Amino acid sequence: MGCQKSKEFACVIKDQASPLLRRIHLCDVLVFATPLYFFGPTAQLKTFTDRMYSLFKFDKATRTITHNLSHMKFGVLSTAGSSDFGSLRTLFDVLAGFIGVKVESLLIPFVGQTAALIKSAAIKEKSFIFGRKLTIS
Repeated sequence: MGCQKSKEFACVIKDQASPLLRRIHLCDVLVFATPLYFFGPTAQLKTFTDRMYSLFKFDKATRTITHNLSHMKFGVLSTAGSSDFGSLRTLFDVLAGFIGVKVESLLIPFVGQTAALIKSAAIKEKSFIFGRKLTIS
């Protein structure tokens, strides 16, 4: 809980993630990309999202959450061998809810061969639409 005791929106753990977490508030767009691994993101991405806890200050007395991220657009890009993105959606919907923004997503189910994915005109079009939603005000 060291990050909650600090007035800074930064993680108190000093490692390779710290500089990234410290600069997230400078971004206009934050997109997480991960394959779906057993109904969730990769362990590395889950660890990073857990560390984002330091970017929020929770006041139990007033039941408020403060942060400096509300100017951002937020997105998630994922592929899977199935169509069940439920728990992945929940993770990022909750995180976006803390920020107070809507999460845009590009979720691609039933990915088999990446060569077919790369050649897919439908996926390319969905990718352009996803990008436009995150870049156009």
